[in-house]
Parts: sequence; C-alpha cells; structure tokens
Amino acid sequence: MARAIAFRRRRRGSDGRGQPRRPEERLARQKLQELDQFNTALIENTPAPIFATDREGRHIVCNQYWEKMVGIPRSEAIGRRLEEIFPPNDAEQFHRTNQRVFDSGTPYQFDEEFETPLGSFFMHTSKFPIFNELGEVSAVGGIAVDISDFRRLQEEQLKNSKLEAVGRLAGGIAHDFNNLLATILGNVSLTRQLIGAESPFDRRLETVEKACRRAAGLTQQLLTFSKGGSPVRTATSLPELIRDTVEFALVGTSIEPVFDFPGDLLAGDIDPIQIGQVFQNLTINARDAMPEGGRIEVSARNVPIRDADRLAPGDYIELHFRDTGGGIPEDELKNIFEPYFTTKKSGSGLGLAVVHSIIARHDGQVTVSSRIGEGTGFRMFLPASAPFSLLKIAKRAAPEADVSGIRILVMDDEADILEFMEDSLTDLGFLVTPVRNGEEAVRVFSEVLKSGKRFHLGILDVTIRGGMGGRETIRHLLKLDPTFPAIVASGYSSDGVLAEFQDHGFRSALQKPFTIEDLQKTILRVLGLKR
Repeated sequence: MARAIAFRRRRRGSDGRGQPRRPEERLARQKLQELDQFNTALIENTPAPIFATDREGRHIVCNQYWEKMVGIPRSEAIGRRLEEIFPPNDAEQFHRTNQRVFDSGTPYQFDEEFETPLGSFFMHTSKFPIFNELGEVSAVGGIAVDISDFRRLQEEQLKNSKLEAVGRLAGGIAHDFNNLLATILGNVSLTRQLIGAESPFDRRLETVEKACRRAAGLTQQLLTFSKGGSPVRTATSLPELIRDTVEFALVGTSIEPVFDFPGDLLAGDIDPIQIGQVFQNLTINARDAMPEGGRIEVSARNVPIRDADRLAPGDYIELHFRDTGGGIPEDELKNIFEPYFTTKKSGSGLGLAVVHSIIARHDGQVTVSSRIGEGTGFRMFLPASAPFSLLKIAKRAAPEADVSGIRILVMDDEADILEFMEDSLTDLGFLVTPVRNGEEAVRVFSEVLKSGKRFHLGILDVTIRGGMGGRETIRHLLKLDPTFPAIVASGYSSDGVLAEFQDHGFRSALQKPFTIEDLQKTILRVLGLKR
C-alpha cells in the first residue's frame, strides 16, 4: 500500500527530477521565469538609476544607468557601503532617507540635487521598502528620475510670470506716466518755439526734451520684452538717435564713443524708442565689459538687399557696433541672445534677448562675433525709409501751406494735454475744438456736420477714463463721415492700435510724449500739405 501511495504522489507532483509534470505547473513556472527576465530587463534598461541597499547601507542592486551616472563599475559597488562610494554629505543624506523607509515601512519620495561625473542633476527620487519572508524591511530600493529640464522649465515659467506681472504693473502706470511727460515735453517744445533758437535758454530746454524722451523709454524696457509690443515705425535719423543714446549711457565713464556715419545715410523705418533701447542695452553691455575704459565704435552704411535667406528684398541700413572689451568665449556666443543668459555676475540676462526681440519685430537681423582679448561686435540690418533729408522738418518752421480754416477735433481726458495741443495748433493757424471723451466728440462732430461744415482732421486719445476711447470713437465718426482722417494718440507705448492704426480706421499714430514738431509733422503728412 505504501509503495502505491508513493507512486501516486510522484505522478501527481513531479517526474522524480523536481520538474512539474502537470501542464499548468509547467506553465506557471515558465511565467515566473519570464517575469524574472522581464524584471531584470526592466531594471537594466530603464534610463534612470535603480538601486537597493541593505540595513548597513551596502549596495545589493545597481543597474547600468546607475553605473553610468555614478561613474563606478557595479562589480566594485556591490557589497560596498554608501560612504565608501559617495562624498560624506551625500552618503549621510542617502542614509537618512533610507532610515526613514526602514522606520516607516512605506515609500518616500523627494527631490535632491547632486553632482556626478556627468554633471549636476536635479533628481526626483522614490525609495521603497523591500520585505523578507518574515515581513521585515530588509532593504531599501530606489529609482531616481532626472527632472533637471523640468525644473529649469518651472524656473523659466516662474521668471516669465514675474516678468509678466511687472509688465502688467508697468502697463498700468504707462498711460499716466506718459501723459505727465506729454504735458512737460509738449510745453517745453512750445516754449522753445516761442523763445526762438537764438535764446540762451533754448539749449537747456532741448536738454529737458531729450530727458523726457529717455524717461518715456523706461517703461518700454519692460513692456517690449514682457508683453511684446509691435514697433510704431516712423522715418528716423539713426545717427542722431545713436549719438544721443550712446553718449548718455557713457556719462561718467572713460569710454570713448567713435561714430562713422555717411552723409547720405537713409532714414530708418523704425520705432525710435525701441531701437533706442537696442543701442542703450548694447552700450550698457559694452560699458560693463570695459570697467577700465576703452572704445565703442558705431558705424552705418546703406545696403540694398535683393536676395537673402532671412531678409526680405529692399533697402537696409547695416550697422556695426563694436567694443574693445575682453570678448566672449566661443562656447557662450550661441546662447548670447537667450533670455536670462548672462556672462555677468549681476544682471537679469534680458538685455540682449530684448535686442534680438526688437530687431526681429522690425523685420531686421542681428548677429554677434567676438574673440577673447579683442572685443565683441554686433552686426545689424534695419529696414530703411526714404532719405532723411527729404523727410525732416526744420525746427520751429511754420508750414508753407495756408492752414487757416482747417478745423481739427482734439480728444484727450487730460486737461493739461488738451491745453498744450490747443495752444500749439492754434499758434500754427489751425481751428481747434477740444473735447474730453468720445461721447462729446461724436456730439460735437454731428453738430458741425449739421451746420454745413466739417472737421478736416481728428486727434484721438486711445484711453479715456470713464468714457468712450479712440477705438470706439473713430468708428462712430467714420459712420458720420467715411472720409474723415484721424490720428490716434496713446500713452501706452505697447498699445497694438499704435502699430496697426490703419486696421482701426486711423491715418497715422502719435506715441506720447511727443513734441510740437512731432505733432506738426504728423498733421501735415496726413493732410497732404507741403512744408
């Protein structure tokens, strides 16, 4: 009987060599082998360090990515304690996080930054308990995922959100700030016109004018990069703009500016505030690169471009801006226009990013070259307008055309600005009707039409507190008179309507603050009057 029982047991259990004979048992063992192979392959081929250490901190598992990142062969790491492999501070940190898992018996996740032979990494590490057959935590396993790029992206987004917040703040005060400057600048230019160029005070007032323009550019520094801001283009003398900007930024230094501009240089089809910001940023960078003094060389020439990969065919102004500083290493040049990249110990890293952004918005191009010990140079292409000598208005010169009888509607919610514009335009011979908001503008406009007369031009401010602004007003006025020409004015230097004024029904744009000469030039151009 005993022999029969043993025989039956052998038939049910195994073939006598320890191998399962029933099909389901063979299948189960095969599945376990496949699962073990899968786990081994998964651990080995996961592109992240996978590891395990026992209670004494000895390594019992290390995958090939761990070996690559740590820089120690696994054959040397297995069986060695943490402090035998890692620097003391790192080993202590690993022991501390391991002990937390040993004590709690639960997984623990955390972020850590450390140096490896491959560089500096920011890792998201997940450690988990490994239990023995008695249910005790005998080891701690872990996997570390490289989140360096994700972390940098988070920091970039945080910086961008901060920049946008500052941009919104700057945008909020830009209107009031520029309106105040418009009052100052307008009255200064009007005073200069009244006293004449021969007055000993004219030069001082001219200095005030330039200071007002630079003050208007302060808000643009933030607005241009944080919010964009399409350029409000006008034909501009680049030599005058460059000289004023560079010389002002070098006040108090021993750096010598050297300019080389041909007499027939074309005017730039540019936004003078934004391009002024470009040269201010380049000058500040060069100044910081030459603390002991040096030279900044700026030159320009007319260049017709008929075939280029990155530039549309047309007439351009090629500008060269070079300093005699220490230069920039070749491996850093490729990042020079990236936001937040800087070679200086202090600074936002936005200066050259703003330069690149502004030039791109002008449909231009900027490149950089540098050699250690020989300085750094920037080469720029900007679209050209007609020769400046054909566009420039002589200072304080009255228009040649008879403007008597030309009726202008001026809308602004700032009493001081209205007063300046009314006085200035009246002195030039125009008939001026000032209004404070769009509702009043439409009412007055309708009354004039009903009387059999008409306004020949309108100058409308975009933003009116508590009333209808320029965008809405021009739509109403054009319904009453479809041929009515109007100029849009705004203290928001990044306001889209300034750059795209034609899309909103305007003939031209004025960015506050502006001088009486700016005002006069724009009016005459819109009305088609000769100077």
